[in-house]
Amino acid sequence: HVTSLDWDISCRKLLVGLRDATLFEMSDTDGSILSTITTGHTTGVGSNSGSSGLAIHPLITDNQTRVVTCGNDTLRVWDVAGAKKSIRSVHLDGGVTCVCYHPTGTSLAVGLGDGRRSKQQKNGAFAILNEADLTVKYQARDAKKALVVCRFSENGSWLAFGSRDGAIYLYDSSVGVEYDLVAKCRGHTGEITHLDFGKRHDSSTDDQDDDATTATTTYNLQSNSSTGEILFWNMNGEKQTPRSCRDTLWDTRTCPLSWDTQGVHSLYDDGTVVRACHLSRQEYYQDKKTKILATVDNVGRIRLYQYPVLAMTPNQCHFLSFTGHSAQVTHAQFSRDGKWLFTIGGEDSCLFQWRCCFWDENDLVNSNDNSLPISSKTVFSCMPPHKDDELDLLDGSSQLDRPTPTEIANNCDSTILFAAAGDPENENNFTVTRPWQRSIVAPSHAPPDINNNEVHDALRLEWVHGYAGSRCRSNLHYGHDGDCIVYNIGKTVVTRRKKSENNDTQSFHSHARDEITCVALHPFKTCVAVGHVGAVPSANVFDYESGEMLKVLKGHFRRAISTIAFSPNGKLLVACGQDDFYTVVVYDWENGTVVAIAALAASVCCDGGKGGKVLDASFTRDGKGVILLGVSYLKFGCWEQGSGLCFKDAVLGEVGVLQPFFSIGWVGTDPVIGTATGHLYRFLGRKLESTVSAHESTIYTIHSTNEGLVTGSRDGTVKIWTPSLSCRLTIDLKEKGCLLPKVKSVCWDNERAKILVGTAGNDIFEFSSTDGSSLIQGGAPLEHGHSRPSYGLAMDPLSHRYITVSDDHYLRFWDLFSKKCTNVHQLEMPARACAFSPDGTMIAIGFGSPVRESAKQFDGKWIILGSSDLSLQFETRDARKYITNMQWSRNGEKIAVGSFDNKIYIYGVVIDEHYNLRVTLTCKIERHNSYITHFDFDTDARYLRSNCGAYELLFFETETGLNIPAPSRLKDVTWETKTCTLCWEVQGIWPMENDGCVVTSVDTAAGGSNGNVLTTPLPSRCGHFATGDNYGRIRLWRHPTLSPRGNWKQFGAGHCGKVAMVRWSLGDSHVVTLGAEDGATMVWRYVIDEDARAVDTPALRIMTEEEKESIEIDAAIYETKSLQTSLLAPAAETKNITPPWITTLVEPSSPPPSSPHTPSSKIQLRFAHGVQTQCLRDAVKYSHLGQIISTTSNMCIIHNKSTNTQRFYREHTHQVASMAVCPRRRFAASGDFSNEPCLHVWDAGSITNVSTLKPFHRGGITSIAFSDDGRSIVTVGGADVDRTVAIWFSVTGEWHDGMLESWGRSGASDDRILFAAFTEITMRSRLTKSEFVVVTGGATRVKFWRKSDGNSQNIVAVEGLFQGIEATVQPLLCGVSIGNDRFVTGAKGGQLYVWFGRSVNRVIKAHDKNINALCFKEGVLVSGSEDGSFTVWSSQTLEQIRTFSLNDAPVLSMKPTVRSLDVMLTNTSSNLKSILIGTGGSEVYELSFMTGHFQLISEGHYKGECWGLAMHPIVPDFFCTTGDDGTLRLWSISENRVLKKLKVGCMVRAICWSHDGEELLLGCGGNGSNNDSLDSSTKKDGVYIILDVHTMKIKLEGRDSKRPITCAKFSPDAKFFALASMDHNIYIYDNDRSANVLLRAVAEKHNAPVTSFDFSSDSLVIQSDATDEEHLCFNTDDGNHFSLPSQLKNVEWATQTCTYGWSVQGIWCSEKRNNNPVSVDRSNNRRFIVVGDIEGRVKLYHYPVLSKQAGYRCETSGHTHHVSNCRFSCDDKFLVTIGKTDRSILVWTVQGDDNEQMREDSCNDENGLDAEHQSGSGS
Repeated sequence: HVTSLDWDISCRKLLVGLRDATLFEMSDTDGSILSTITTGHTTGVGSNSGSSGLAIHPLITDNQTRVVTCGNDTLRVWDVAGAKKSIRSVHLDGGVTCVCYHPTGTSLAVGLGDGRRSKQQKNGAFAILNEADLTVKYQARDAKKALVVCRFSENGSWLAFGSRDGAIYLYDSSVGVEYDLVAKCRGHTGEITHLDFGKRHDSSTDDQDDDATTATTTYNLQSNSSTGEILFWNMNGEKQTPRSCRDTLWDTRTCPLSWDTQGVHSLYDDGTVVRACHLSRQEYYQDKKTKILATVDNVGRIRLYQYPVLAMTPNQCHFLSFTGHSAQVTHAQFSRDGKWLFTIGGEDSCLFQWRCCFWDENDLVNSNDNSLPISSKTVFSCMPPHKDDELDLLDGSSQLDRPTPTEIANNCDSTILFAAAGDPENENNFTVTRPWQRSIVAPSHAPPDINNNEVHDALRLEWVHGYAGSRCRSNLHYGHDGDCIVYNIGKTVVTRRKKSENNDTQSFHSHARDEITCVALHPFKTCVAVGHVGAVPSANVFDYESGEMLKVLKGHFRRAISTIAFSPNGKLLVACGQDDFYTVVVYDWENGTVVAIAALAASVCCDGGKGGKVLDASFTRDGKGVILLGVSYLKFGCWEQGSGLCFKDAVLGEVGVLQPFFSIGWVGTDPVIGTATGHLYRFLGRKLESTVSAHESTIYTIHSTNEGLVTGSRDGTVKIWTPSLSCRLTIDLKEKGCLLPKVKSVCWDNERAKILVGTAGNDIFEFSSTDGSSLIQGGAPLEHGHSRPSYGLAMDPLSHRYITVSDDHYLRFWDLFSKKCTNVHQLEMPARACAFSPDGTMIAIGFGSPVRESAKQFDGKWIILGSSDLSLQFETRDARKYITNMQWSRNGEKIAVGSFDNKIYIYGVVIDEHYNLRVTLTCKIERHNSYITHFDFDTDARYLRSNCGAYELLFFETETGLNIPAPSRLKDVTWETKTCTLCWEVQGIWPMENDGCVVTSVDTAAGGSNGNVLTTPLPSRCGHFATGDNYGRIRLWRHPTLSPRGNWKQFGAGHCGKVAMVRWSLGDSHVVTLGAEDGATMVWRYVIDEDARAVDTPALRIMTEEEKESIEIDAAIYETKSLQTSLLAPAAETKNITPPWITTLVEPSSPPPSSPHTPSSKIQLRFAHGVQTQCLRDAVKYSHLGQIISTTSNMCIIHNKSTNTQRFYREHTHQVASMAVCPRRRFAASGDFSNEPCLHVWDAGSITNVSTLKPFHRGGITSIAFSDDGRSIVTVGGADVDRTVAIWFSVTGEWHDGMLESWGRSGASDDRILFAAFTEITMRSRLTKSEFVVVTGGATRVKFWRKSDGNSQNIVAVEGLFQGIEATVQPLLCGVSIGNDRFVTGAKGGQLYVWFGRSVNRVIKAHDKNINALCFKEGVLVSGSEDGSFTVWSSQTLEQIRTFSLNDAPVLSMKPTVRSLDVMLTNTSSNLKSILIGTGGSEVYELSFMTGHFQLISEGHYKGECWGLAMHPIVPDFFCTTGDDGTLRLWSISENRVLKKLKVGCMVRAICWSHDGEELLLGCGGNGSNNDSLDSSTKKDGVYIILDVHTMKIKLEGRDSKRPITCAKFSPDAKFFALASMDHNIYIYDNDRSANVLLRAVAEKHNAPVTSFDFSSDSLVIQSDATDEEHLCFNTDDGNHFSLPSQLKNVEWATQTCTYGWSVQGIWCSEKRNNNPVSVDRSNNRRFIVVGDIEGRVKLYHYPVLSKQAGYRCETSGHTHHVSNCRFSCDDKFLVTIGKTDRSILVWTVQGDDNEQMREDSCNDENGLDAEHQSGSGS
């Protein structure tokens, strides 16, 4: 079979590939074979588990190595040294399963048969072949199953075969050509997989001569089986104990299950299985004692280990890994000389030949270092790192792993919220009641209506002070234009650009979710790569100018990424992880592909995930290799072999010293390494060429240019070196006034002659590279920062300055507007608290820290300094633990000092007439049970309230320190400051869920501190407070916030870790925050939205019910609350009570055969009718193929108009709540209703899932929209209380890499969000006209969303402004961007609001009623209204082009309201071609724009519930449905459309055909809730109607019941028809129209509404079900009840639609209510029964179903809730189901033939083999 063909016309030849793996060239002129390129095996080389399909010649070496392989029916001999091709082959009938060489190399033993064919005649046979010509020398057969493994002993005396029957057959091969069976080894429970011979030498003493010893040799055999066994045997076939064989010297090592290979198996159940192993015969390396073990596994990996492999932990057992095979590898074997390794692929049928490139003598590091590339040395002769380098060596889980709540918060994970919502009774999901909550009391005049709306104002990050020099290295870079610098602090990347003198600006980018650990700048582009800490960290590449994310590379790392670097050409990126394996990955980052990967732990010394951290990495100058540095290694890596990185150690020779290596630079193509001793090591290749004593201590950083390189060291010097490594300039930072002169980063811009220097003190300097002078005025640092944990922050009450203190012993003064550090003062010890006096003339500083650094550290001491000259005014020490908080009273007469000793010390402060300061301790407060965290004075300094670490809120008198036990006494006190995090006015900032959040700091705007903000009007800038928490989040709240559901705004990149302090500046112009762990001081500008404040209302406007009905708010949100409740609420528990119908079960005298097997027939969804446009807006779209995408139930439908067929996306398990298609129409996104709704992104062409993004919203995703570039999706959680808005992002736009990028809360749970859409701009670009990226609209508000700062995780909203007389506030139902920074929304009143920025720019009266849908494509805007009209507008001028109406359609809509719009443009001119319209009547129309012609695409029921379904009794193509929308529809299965439609005028829930198919019987009425909304004149509960099918005219109408009809049927003899009613009765009528009285009888025994009934085949009996689980039988003549079920045990029922009964007892297979059947139907041939249940599942059983364990086919996707009815067609080829609430009509095809299975079941029944299933009524 020809499988591949190519034609080289110029050379006149063809390249032909055949199915048998032959590839050859042939002439295209005469067809002659020119050359055979390669041959091989077809599929299945060694595909049988454990088969030995590979053998190496035992004697021939060097250039004559031969290999034998077997596969299927072929055995091949390969010349792998010379010609590298198959030199001979033989075809053996029956198949070849294994092969091995005789030790002499002259013969081959092969096992015959094929294990995949159990009846193969050759199974169990073997043959001996002549190796020279492959002729058969001997054949025999002793086994009955295939022989799958064979092995000769080393001396050739024994031959062993392992069989699939679990036995080993041992033959004597020592004499002649006969192979006698000498033993059969039995004991394995599985098939034999591996065999090894071995011998043991025993010594014994001669009884005659005690000094004489005799040596005996005993041969043993070890074997493995497929069940994981290892057994030992002697040559007599007797089983041996493992202990007796422990000293055996095995000839080969091919058993992967043995003592010396135990470490090759994974500790985790990851699905990998080691298929084979082989031990090299040769020893390698200098010691000539090291052997290599090769293993292969089922995922295609080849691994090399140092033998033996005993370790059982991944950190101790190291290996080299290689890939090449496509799937499992079944065999591996070294050549005799150890130069080659051969492997066979079980799926790809390939023989791989690997060269063994082990190190030679020249590769050794030095004579004292026996480094092995795959060994784990336990002792290193290495210089230990210096103690000052500890922060650079942070490693291991204890130092880097974050607590689980922190990881959840950093990744915006909703796991905790889902847990709380899903299990509200579990107390562990919620925070416990804290002591402070029992101490809060509301003020006497608390505001009656608290405004819970989110704040209109915002915080915008303006400046960040600090730099991550203490924990990072080489993370400071010049931008490519030289005018900006790029560096990191916390989890933020800062780009600082110099605009003019003393006028710098900063921009911020926070694409990392945790602390950034490394930064690399692209050599040519304006992009930067960063790595960060995290459970699953990623390498992020983004543009540092625009902030656009370019690539996210993740999945390979855990814990952290320590180092990252670009290749010289910028195409590759290397990232080094800090997981236990120290994974190193080389990426082609732009394409997102992995070039090479390796586990560095395999070749370095590490202990428990420590010690192997990569301290620096760099590509070689040719970009084909990498160099890695660490504490005890210097590795050169390349990826020439496969995709694995291979490392070799540097050759240090006699000059170099193995020590910690920290940095890499380059001089030309030679690497230069910075060492811990301060030397520069220059290498030539891998060999150390020269050393230079460059610094006195560790060289932390090197930066290279074409003029040389610059180095920075722990000794505080920066040196510039020429290419010959001669020093041309030295800069000593100690002389420049640097406070902590450890150089951690340098960057040399040699073109502009300047150098950037970053220090461990987190300061940044800039110097001239010419003379070393400072380029900053005054020689000060360009940027300052604290280098140790920072907790103290205080604002000057009279000026725009503030101070910070830290554990680094420094007090720093900052100016708010110049953005500079104005003064630095060194303190005597660490400080964690500070405060300004009220007049700003004095500063109080509290000393101490948790760690005692020296004997001179006096924890608890505090001092007062003059703020102008920093002179010491006062000092004292009353506490013995460090100070945690300090605060002056408003009058300056008291100062409170809180300590970690749980006490508060209150001092009196007096300045006498001589201006002398006197401070005395007035009282000590000792009531707290934990360390003091916060406290506030009142305005008169009479009282103090305080918080502590035990979550207490206590009140005290400041004069005496007495506790005030009754908080109500102080409920009306006005507090001077509001910094307590635990008090009445801020109680809502603490979440209800137990998410680990701790609010660490609070401060209220100063405008509210001069009076009680709760009782006085609020100034323009007060009423807000800012908070910081332990997750680094900064939030802005309204004051007060009393509810945990209070609304807030979250801003900016924030801090990494705990926020120590949040403070408002003088005048409330800024908020300053201090990070405890990152040491960053962030300045946030307070942005007041005066326009929004002007229209702010305290209470949210709620829509009236009339408004809801008039604008048709989505039923998915407002109308189907019962459905949501059933979806979101847990299943109700049922009591274990036997239902009444069980007692009526009686086995028939001759029961029909039943089958417990799963039917081989199956049902396949063919077509779905009913598009849920009445529930969802904007949910009917075109695909890129011109097909129509819509939704119904839990599916998305793709409709092909040309063929009138459908395909389905069926990955949702709950009702689809929203759907959108990307602008290119390639991808669709859909969301559902569920506790944890998922966003599915899928391919609109292939209908395959691309990605399912993790749940974020709660309750449901009610709105979805794509951005213009298709790379972003906005979703709305319309059913969660926070109204969350999320933006998802795909770097590639292909969505396989989709991730949550940012999110925000709309708040106001009663203000539903009805739409969300992107603006025209791409949100990641800063080169745009608008700052807003998303617009949302709802019942009362429209909001414009933007990134808070630095492309962080948060988006914040501002209110849209309705300005002008015509722009009234009203519900906005839809919106779309139309270009030129304009956004259009459709309003309830029929107006189009045109927004420019955030304000209404223009109002256009477009329609008479609500505008429900808007669509914009390529300059064309289309609007659709509730009045049924839709208008085409010009997007430039918004002039009306043309208007259409649904009333003009040839087939009128049942409810002509436009709910969805989409347009299709012509391919050439981009003119409007067609418009797609979804209506409120569940129809989909397509309109030709040129002709105005409407085409009806699909339709369905559109209101209430759907119950009525009937199949035509004669024609299998027809069926009818009815619903609460009052319509009857006649459908064609073959044409997939409605043939006839009748508007009955009332709800119809029961329908039935007459037996001749000429009439239809309808039962009218619906449930009470729906009927109550109808006028009394239209109520027809209990009415029955008989229609003529052809004319659809009423032939008969009557009414005997006053309640709705639930079921209607004609009797089999057509003499009767019966109606079941909700009044508990069944009405039986004569079908004789000539009679005056039609009612024949009434069956009145039921005690609940009747749900279904069936006639017997003779029409004499009716069986019926009711909602109370009763199953009764009645006489059709008089309606009397049969009290004895045994009377009717042999009755045959014409139909089986009752869910209770003997023949369907097995369908009740669970006691859970959510599995209960709702509807059933038996096929007409009585072979199957179909069941629809409460959860929407459709199940197919064999009929009858007697056992609860009976097998069934189940379709879980189709309906979301009750399957209200299901029916087989009359020929049983089709099945139709309808959904109660989703109103979906699904047509299924019944596929397959079950005759054979049924015959087997019948045979089993006759033979009594299925007695269990023949038993009678088993409940």
